[in-house]
Amino acid sequence: VSQDPPIAGVCYAPVHVSLSAKTGKGIELGATIDEVVKLYGEPTERFAVGPMARYRYVAMYHQSFEWDLVFRNGRLVEWTVATYE
Repeated sequence: VSQDPPIAGVCYAPVHVSLSAKTGKGIELGATIDEVVKLYGEPTERFAVGPMARYRYVAMYHQSFEWDLVFRNGRLVEWTVATYE
């Protein structure tokens, strides 16, 4: 476990490897909005501007978790998970 301080803000860097990342229920980049809603239900919040849509799911387990899913033209292009103590 790293002892470095957490990065403040958002950091983007080019990815030089190809990998297949999936959620526990099998959702991966390129999934449709309908596929996500079928597996995870309606989001806690949703926002849409033009071809972009953001779905936010919030859940409380041993701590609070927040998932942000970004869709472009109905396809998943980004997801972010945050946890709060």
